[in-house]
Amino acid sequence: QICTLLSSGATAAWDEPQDVPYTYKGSEWVGYDNVKSFGIKVDWLKKNNFGGAMVWALDMDDFTGDFCKEGKYPLISTLKKGLGLESGDCVPPAEPLPPITEAPTTTSGGSGGSGGSGFCAGKPNGIYADPDNKRNFYSCVNGQTFVQTCEQGLVFDPSCSCCNWP
Repeated sequence: QICTLLSSGATAAWDEPQDVPYTYKGSEWVGYDNVKSFGIKVDWLKKNNFGGAMVWALDMDDFTGDFCKEGKYPLISTLKKGLGLESGDCVPPAEPLPPITEAPTTTSGGSGGSGGSGFCAGKPNGIYADPDNKRNFYSCVNGQTFVQTCEQGLVFDPSCSCCNWP
């Protein structure tokens, strides 16, 4: 819709304080995002240590690439590139992994191990860093161990109990 409006003679402008584009034609005014404003927003997300982004409506992107002449999904592509998600490695497993529920085997020292099985035995409910893999963390619920992995490019940050930029 925006690209169609722009190609019909609307004036494009930039709102410096908000770092976003807008367009107007006669008494019509429309604020929107473009590749430049999405790039600025991605930079802000990374600078402020957010682990991702949310898009309100995918249908506002040029999904065919015909209207804005910037290729298919220029906004989502900018977001994916800026967040390092272009590789396509972000694929869920074919089937969810079952929770680890078996009782831990006790060895001398009784440390609980770090391979996932039994890690949470005797620990209070919570989230714990994996000492052997900085992308992984354990979610402990009633003694059960659930292994979680941060997305590619992120590491587990114990200070916020979240996946974060290194």
